[in-house]
Amino acid sequence: MLNLNEQKSHLTTTQNVKPQFGVELLSAMDANPVTLNITAVNDTIKQRERNNRDNITQALRAGRILSEHLKPQIPHGEWRQWVLDNTDYVTVRAYQSDIQLWEAWKGYADQLVELGIVKDVRQPEYELVSDLDDETVSTSLSALQLFMRKGTPDSALDMAIKDLQRENSGTTGLSIKRAGTLIETAKAIEELPEVDRQTARTLYNEHNLTNPDIIRQLPNIRSKAPDIIDDMMASGFVNVPGVNNGQGRAVNLSNASLTDIELSMGDADVTNELQYQNDKRQQREEREETGRKWKFEQSIEGSRLSIIEQLKIMMDNPDTLYKVNLFIEKEG
Repeated sequence: MLNLNEQKSHLTTTQNVKPQFGVELLSAMDANPVTLNITAVNDTIKQRERNNRDNITQALRAGRILSEHLKPQIPHGEWRQWVLDNTDYVTVRAYQSDIQLWEAWKGYADQLVELGIVKDVRQPEYELVSDLDDETVSTSLSALQLFMRKGTPDSALDMAIKDLQRENSGTTGLSIKRAGTLIETAKAIEELPEVDRQTARTLYNEHNLTNPDIIRQLPNIRSKAPDIIDDMMASGFVNVPGVNNGQGRAVNLSNASLTDIELSMGDADVTNELQYQNDKRQQREEREETGRKWKFEQSIEGSRLSIIEQLKIMMDNPDTLYKVNLFIEKEG
């Protein structure tokens, strides 16, 4: 295994390289690249220990430097121990997480910069202090890390970028819950036949349909009620009839449930079940109202009994009764 000094002696210097996102140059152009990259990686760790505002920026930067600029220089089989010996990482999992994050998102680095999720600073790494505002950028590192998991379709990352672009006017970011929904939605889309896959992508891109249960049922909806597909494609809404003579409503696809779709298809079982549930809810509300009235009446009766008991005590206590009589005479 080569130690750091031996690596310095045989590695070439890096010159005239244009700084880029996750740039590895740190100071003089003739400085040793391994030393500079180690310094850069350690700086990202220190930055994350000091604040939480730019953790995504620092994690992506560390992952890029590790995977693209340090790992190729280390002999095969020695990489894991080399990182622990020469950087400030204390666990294998920690540095692997940074590498996996970069590998997952490197194709979207420019979009993340444009969206303000990460900071693109054309400066040496060791001088970087991110000025991202945590009040306007609420995308969490944990949310982006969900896309690193095995089995996550590439389309899920495309959807995440689309989601961020869609919300960018008021930057709400990407939450862990939303990231999980997008991943499940992407998986559901990938499982569909081609014709329904195209439909699902259109419904997501144009109308923000991200309910995986609805997406999985698109073949069934197409076979039983193709006009509903056409309506959803055209308007972005699903028309849900009323239950128990209730008024119908138009539900935005971004908020629609599978039950809404089944009702719009006239599924008798679903309609009957909802009517049954509505009847149960009304009965429950009536019982609760009756219970509230009973408790109120009991509380009043309890107050009456309490007053009577207090009067009995007063009658048995001359001092107390004398004071009550004085109060009554005073008040007239």
